[in-house]
Amino acid sequence: MARKLPMVIRPFRPDDEAFVFSSWLNSHLPNRDIRIPKAIYYQEQHALIRELMSTDTFLVACAPDDPNLIFGWLAGAELSVGRVLDYIFVKPTYRRFGVARALLDDFGKVEAYSHAGPVSARLLPDAVYDPYLNFLPRRKPNKEQ
Repeated sequence: MARKLPMVIRPFRPDDEAFVFSSWLNSHLPNRDIRIPKAIYYQEQHALIRELMSTDTFLVACAPDDPNLIFGWLAGAELSVGRVLDYIFVKPTYRRFGVARALLDDFGKVEAYSHAGPVSARLLPDAVYDPYLNFLPRRKPNKEQ
């Protein structure tokens, strides 16, 4: 059983943006068996992240006494197919301490996920993987979440 790390889950703040971009772009690339130039990968993923930042709910797990000490984050949305996880990232140092589970618990039951990764498959065994979910229409989230 994984040890639990004391943390709080808070909403995304504008000063989290650089970390989200960096961690998404650099953690997603090694997991992909892609045969496209890195420049195109970065350009297209950057555009996707930028779009999702305007429509998705982003949650951040951080230290209880320091909201700038980020352990991980989650991006997801409520779509026509249900609640969708678009991406979840936990810093390697804080993996296996319940960070991803805490983020998912705060987000709610996930029916599907759009980016495959080891965390998604392990923690969401009943959810459906569908990379085309990123093409479904989205609306801006209620900012009071």
